[in-house]
Amino acid sequence: MADDKIELVVNGTVYSGWKKVSVRRSMDYFAGSFDLGLTDTQAGEARTIKLGSPCRVKVGGELLITGHIDRVRPSYDGTSRELTVSGRSKVADLVDCSLPPHDSGAGQRNNQTLLQLAAAVAGRFGIKARSEVDGLEQITQAVLAPEQTAYEFLELHARTAGVRLMDDPDGNVVITRASDERVGTALVLGENIEEAEGDFSERDRFSHYYIVGQRSFSGDKSAESDAHISGRAEDIKPRYRPTTTNAEGMVGGIGEANRRAEWQRNVQYGRSRSAVYTGSGWRHADGLWRPNTNVLVRDEWMGFTGANGQGEWLMIGTVEYVIDEGGKRTRLTVMPREAYDMEPLPAEDEGFSW
Repeated sequence: MADDKIELVVNGTVYSGWKKVSVRRSMDYFAGSFDLGLTDTQAGEARTIKLGSPCRVKVGGELLITGHIDRVRPSYDGTSRELTVSGRSKVADLVDCSLPPHDSGAGQRNNQTLLQLAAAVAGRFGIKARSEVDGLEQITQAVLAPEQTAYEFLELHARTAGVRLMDDPDGNVVITRASDERVGTALVLGENIEEAEGDFSERDRFSHYYIVGQRSFSGDKSAESDAHISGRAEDIKPRYRPTTTNAEGMVGGIGEANRRAEWQRNVQYGRSRSAVYTGSGWRHADGLWRPNTNVLVRDEWMGFTGANGQGEWLMIGTVEYVIDEGGKRTRLTVMPREAYDMEPLPAEDEGFSW
């Protein structure tokens, strides 16, 4: 079995022996993050860590996060000292920052793919971008407004294209889709699940999704028809619950408006059936638990039985590696893969009991 110790590497110095650990990688939060805690003598040894320092986080020698230290919380009382060191992936700068109008990465770009946009914008922060998706279409017009963060700009166009933005262990931007990779270890009630918490809700799920927006006059159609664009998508819920959303930015046409509506429908469907599972250790039969992989869940109490009663394949959206009073554990946030892809919804919620 691998020696799954957590190592924080800062300016060539390796810090280990952490007593409290939370390392998070996610399809939902873009930038991987970590909180690492030490006590007493070891806390003093880590006192040399400086805010803003480049760093890497490893588990059992495997790289998880490349980023920067962005928060340090020292504390003490009459008997002990504690130090918590926190940081995020390099792509956190894209989440936090917006480019000024005079910056070469800002302004309007025409007829570029999402990868070209990501390379240009992320490149201003010294961050690389790559794509795992072939055939990305050119975006006719993309405008990075001064009030938009770099991530908001890229995520808007990712949604339009039906793809996801993630970071990789090296801190690069990755354009991807929901993976088909399946984990060889199932999550089974009564076997390897220590804790579970489900969240099943219809509050944010609707029967019809409408997207309305505008696009600039192209000259080949009437100004009225060209300026007003609408798209729609339907869910499988029978009760009439429509919702209308104003599109962010310009809309390229009816096809794009429909894709935006379908994306919103799928995300709301997937997030209406989520659960967090906690189990011991950080590995399954084939390696570390990782986001954007699929796991078979057999859990009658949560309602994940599948149409045949043999369980349901769910997407791992978030992985959190933890050391706390309960020992070394992993928390997995799972939901239907439709939350992360443009797949058609199932005809009905077969095998789901709630």
